[in-house]
Amino acid sequence: MRALLLCFLVACTSRTAQPTPSPPSGAQGELALPVASEACTLETPLVEGVPGSPGHLLPSAITPNGQSELAALMRTMLDDLKQARVAIEGGAGIAPMLARHSKIRCAWPTTPSERNQRFDVMAQSYLMVVEALEKAPKAGARAAFNDAVDGCRGCHEKTCSGVLVALEGLPFSL
Repeated sequence: MRALLLCFLVACTSRTAQPTPSPPSGAQGELALPVASEACTLETPLVEGVPGSPGHLLPSAITPNGQSELAALMRTMLDDLKQARVAIEGGAGIAPMLARHSKIRCAWPTTPSERNQRFDVMAQSYLMVVEALEKAPKAGARAAFNDAVDGCRGCHEKTCSGVLVALEGLPFSL
């Protein structure tokens, strides 16, 4: 999977992203995470002034100044992966997460200029491994899970590396 991600990274070029519509926040500052539609792409314009957009950050117990829509989504994604790990350890199926994680392609990032072709390619690669994880048979679930975590790690090694500590200990030893 890393080879596939690397091929995508080498092939893509940077471009400026267009701004995009975001959902309203839920109760108590929690981000409402609707199912992303096929329209959720790099070309989906972001709407200024919505919760999680620049100047309108979402409340956060972790980040005193608030968090962007994408930061809140990624925290949800991490929680989903942690729950999936527990389910896999217990021999159970995992809860669906692809629809929620697909919002990664059209959520306001902390730094708007980082929503670009390079990020979008990495997001698409990550979504492909999440889809594979959801479809993985129990015998292959641990490896598929590790691929999903590697997708997170691959992106965060390029940008926002402080998050890497949150991924430590998440992959299975195979």
